[in-house]
Parts: sequence; structure tokens; C-alpha cells
Amino acid sequence: MPRHNPKDGALPATPALLQLVLDTIPARVFWKDRELRYLGCNRVCARDAGLAAPAEIVGKNDFDLSWKNQAELYRADDRHVIDSGEPKLNYVEPQTGPDGKSLWLRTSKIPLRNEMGEIIGVMGTYEDITLQRQLEEQLLHAQKMESVGRLAGGVAHDLNNLLSPILGYSGLVLSAMPQDAPYRDELSEILRAGERSRELIQQLLAVGRKQAMELKVLDVRDVVAKAEKILRQMLREDIRIEVHTAPTPRLVRADVGRLEDVLINLALNAQDAMAQGGVLSISLDEVTPAHAEIGMPTGPCIMLCVSDTGSGMDAETLSLIFEPFFTTKEIGKGTGLGLSVVYGVVKQHGGHIAVSSRPGQGTTFKITLPRMSEPAQAVAPAAVGEPAVKTGSGVVLVVEDNEMVRTLVCRALSAQGYSVVEAPTAMRCLELMTTQTALVDLLLTDVIMPSINGPDLYARLRQRWPVLKVVYMSGYDRSVLGPHGVLKEGILLIQKPFTLEMLNQTVRKALAD
Repeated sequence: MPRHNPKDGALPATPALLQLVLDTIPARVFWKDRELRYLGCNRVCARDAGLAAPAEIVGKNDFDLSWKNQAELYRADDRHVIDSGEPKLNYVEPQTGPDGKSLWLRTSKIPLRNEMGEIIGVMGTYEDITLQRQLEEQLLHAQKMESVGRLAGGVAHDLNNLLSPILGYSGLVLSAMPQDAPYRDELSEILRAGERSRELIQQLLAVGRKQAMELKVLDVRDVVAKAEKILRQMLREDIRIEVHTAPTPRLVRADVGRLEDVLINLALNAQDAMAQGGVLSISLDEVTPAHAEIGMPTGPCIMLCVSDTGSGMDAETLSLIFEPFFTTKEIGKGTGLGLSVVYGVVKQHGGHIAVSSRPGQGTTFKITLPRMSEPAQAVAPAAVGEPAVKTGSGVVLVVEDNEMVRTLVCRALSAQGYSVVEAPTAMRCLELMTTQTALVDLLLTDVIMPSINGPDLYARLRQRWPVLKVVYMSGYDRSVLGPHGVLKEGILLIQKPFTLEMLNQTVRKALAD
């Protein structure tokens, strides 16, 4: 038999060439007879079935292959195409790969006919769209969380203005009441309820990635070490804590308090999942771009892994755990915001969070954050037991369009010894300043106001008093925050609702700088 010379032109249509063409097609291709036995496929389809070569599929049916759990579904579609003579095009269906992983396919099937037009089987093509589905689900989830964030920001603005007077006036009255005064206990309960409401609003803002953050380059090992000390006192004695960090620094840009909250939230959830005790593992590792997964930040990352040996979760629960207010706990045992807060904080840091779990096999959370190369910054410890300063000095200009909040702030600052000038709007403030002869030391202003916002008002007033200091008051607003809610350099922001002690500390800090 003469060999084919490539210079002769067309290639002969040999079975080997046809198989080569099929193997070159970027889609999966297969064909079956009327009894739904495979007659052939291309190489990528054989690989999906866990076979070494296309020839191994001949004579097999779907129950013989790795996707046997979907066999009846596939065969029902085959029978419909053969019986009706009509194709079924571009529909999505699941598949189980040879490694047990779940995939999503976009499939088309058409009747396979002979020369006389008789249907002798079915031919199908499909493509793996698992990555596309995952990206679509991530986009939908991100859009949903963004909507929740906008809702949280709007609701929080009004609630914060209402809670600030509740917290402030409760604190003012309590500080003036003798210990044995009637209704002191009842007033204390009002104050505690207001503080719990404030915490809930802060959680909502975290869910929507609207919390103000102060980012520093820090070593995650230090955060883990501090959290470990807290957790050893907080968790039950039947929970064993194992920490695996690294001999070299693991640097990220983060808000140390928010990152600690993430660790503690995950640890408390792990404890709930280990009712009979177990092991909580916290580890740190580096992730290179070559080993990055879908959704992870680009470039080198630090991975913070939190695992437990608890009861685990089924697929349905796993798909809902980051949803706000979703909880598997009993009524009254939580708000359902814990993991939503974790998700929001991680995303606000430009990171990624993934979770894997199976019933009875525990749960693992993997948090990846962009790795930093610049030196770590010192993180100042939180002040403990700082004595309250009873008197202040200087002139404070208070601009706030909410009358209840403005009245509270002015009373509180006057009680501390400050001279206070107040204005309900920025325009009224500018009018007052035309007759103000004394030097104003500090502007304490709301951010969002009619006509002129807080930052613009401050810019105008500095033309008259170049050394004027400023403190902004707001539930949340991007005009004084940078990307992702990070405080701009040099900005002092007191978030509503605030206590009088928070107000006093912030004013003292601003005037001392």
C-alpha cells in the first residue's frame, strides 16, 4: 500500500485521521446506538469518563462510567432525542468527574441518522462550564452583598442618629445620678440595650463592607498569637487549640482589630460545631500565583487557615453560610451575622475566603490576603483603664443637622469645659463665622449635610483659620474614607452612634495633635 505524501494535497479519510480530528476539537464528542451503548468518543471525553483511550468506551453505558450517578438523567435525554427525532440543544447538566468532583456541562444532543435518514442512535457534544458557573455564582453573591451593604449604609445612617442621643443622654444622666437613685438600674438597662444595638449596626456595616478601617502592614503571626491567648480563655476546655505559624514574617496590610474579630468569629463557630470536643487548628502559609484558586487576589498571598474536627456541613448549608441572618443555631442563640461579618471583613481587605466541609468530617476556612513586602508597622496596644479627663479647654465649632445629636454633643462638650459654638447647617456655620472673632480650635462636623458637606466646609474654614483641627461624625460615608472604607491619612472620624467617652477621647486626641 503506497504511503501518502503530504505534498500530494488532500489527506486520505482514514479512521486514524478522523479520530485525530475528533481529538483536536475543543469540545467533548460522543455517539451511542439505539440501546444507548457508546460507539465512540474523542480523547477529552474519554478522559472525563476516567478512561485511558477513546476505544475503552466502546460497548459501555453510562452506568459503567464515573458519572453513573447521573446515568439515568443522561439516558432520559438520549431516549427523548431518539424517540422524538428532535435535537436538544445548549442545556446545562451536572457531571461527576473520575476524581469525585462535581462539574457543570453545557450539552447538545442530536439524532444520529444513517444514509437513509433512519435514526440509529444519538450524538452529543458538551463543554465543561464549571469555572464559568463558579464565576457567575461569585458575581451574583458579590452583587447581593453589595445590595445588602447599600441597605445597611442607608439604615445605619438614620439608626445611628437615633442611637447617639439614647447612648449619650443615658450616659449623662447616669453619671449625675447617685448610686442608690431610683430607676438607676432601669436606666442602665436602657444604656446596655443601646450599646447592643450599636454592636448590631456595626455588624451590618461589616457585612456590607462599610466599616471604617485603619490599615497597617502587620505580621499575621502576631495577630494569631494574640488571638490564641484570647481563645484559650474563651473556648471550652474540651477544645484543643493547635497553632502552626512560620519562622519568617507573614506580612499583610490589615486592620488588626478586624482581623482578630475574624479569627475569634471562626473559632466560636468551630466550638459550636464540636459539641463533644475536638481540635481547632490555625495555620499560616504562603500562596504563589501558580497555586492560586478562583477568586484569590493576584500575586503572592498569605493564607490563614482555620479548621475544626466538628460535625461539618452538607452542601445546602455550605451554600448559605455567608448569607446575612442565616443560622443553624436555635432561635435566640445568635443573630446569624457572624460568618457574614467574616466575609465582609475579608472582602474589605481585598482578600478571598473559601470553605470546605462534609457532614461528620469537620470544616476548613481558608482566608487569603495579599502579601506585603514593606516593613511591618508597630501596632499600638489599646488603652486600658485610661482615666477620664473632666475638663477641656478651647473653642469647638459643632455643625450637625440632626438636632438631637447636635444638642447632645454641645451639652457633653460644655460639661467638659469647652467653649462651644453650634450651627445646624454648613451654610449657617459660614454665616456665623463672619462675626466670630475668637479663634476656633476644632471643627466637629457631620459629613453629609444640605448644600455643603463636612469636608468642603472644613476646606473653606481653613482659609480663615489655617491651623483649624477637624473631627468628622458619621455613620458611614466615602467622602472621608478611601477605597474599601479605609480612613484617609490624618482623618479623625467618630462613628455614630458613639458614647460620650468616645466623643471626649476623640476631641482630646484632635486638640492634642
